[in-house]
Amino acid sequence: MKKFRTWSAYSVYVLLLGAFFVYILFPAETVSRYIVARAAAVYPDVHLTIGDVSPILPPGLKLNPVVFEHYSGDALTAREIRLYPRWLSLLGKKPAAAFTVAAGQGTIRGTAAVTGTAAGRQFYLNADLEGVQIEQLDMPQALSGYRLQGAVSGKIRYSEGKKRTADVQLTVSDMTVAPPNPVMGIRQLHFENLRTEATMENRDLKLNRVVLAGKQVNGEISGVIVLARHLQDSNLSLGGTLQLNLKADGPGSAFNRDNPAGGGIALTGRVPVRIRGTLANPKVSLR
Repeated sequence: MKKFRTWSAYSVYVLLLGAFFVYILFPAETVSRYIVARAAAVYPDVHLTIGDVSPILPPGLKLNPVVFEHYSGDALTAREIRLYPRWLSLLGKKPAAAFTVAAGQGTIRGTAAVTGTAAGRQFYLNADLEGVQIEQLDMPQALSGYRLQGAVSGKIRYSEGKKRTADVQLTVSDMTVAPPNPVMGIRQLHFENLRTEATMENRDLKLNRVVLAGKQVNGEISGVIVLARHLQDSNLSLGGTLQLNLKADGPGSAFNRDNPAGGGIALTGRVPVRIRGTLANPKVSLR
């Protein structure tokens, strides 16, 4: 019994010592270069910059921070990403890894996988978002002039190979949108809830259903956003019917805390709405 305890103590000591040296001598720079190179091979449109890489338990890697920079110049920053390889998948033709991203006081969890066939390489991503605060994210240039607030939850299913496809279901609660300049005299909008169901094929992002629930605006819109090389130049073709309860800026109007949209001209009632223009410069008309 005494010998067993001695061997147990030695075993624990060796394991702890091994873990210590693995952590201290971990080749962070080499692993970082490998991840960046593999990501570039799978998705050449995006360049990764990784601040630091370290091993974690359960066996995996912690990356922080990570910057995703698109060729268009848009960039997103993740404060921390944890990767957990699906070890059995590494033996097959579809290697995969689970991931957890700390973003905007919320989390993004999911899996990513890659397959290589004679037809080419195929990339898959499944992500579940929970309580991600929009205002705490680094926004793409196309949205940099907007003030956005709200908590995002939902699911994104994305694949890319010969073509890009996506299935998106998102809910944003307690959302505020304030454009750089008033749109039709409206300074900002607040929604208790916004739900989106969308699909994408290549450059066409089809908004099958966008349900808006708020005191200022209530209703549903749908349509297509044709994504451009630079996101802010993406073309909008949206329309629907909304119940409005707004006051737009007019001559002599003043900001009213109870009416954050502004004062002056009243926009009320159930009206058809059309949105054209670009993401950076939307044109809204009541038809």
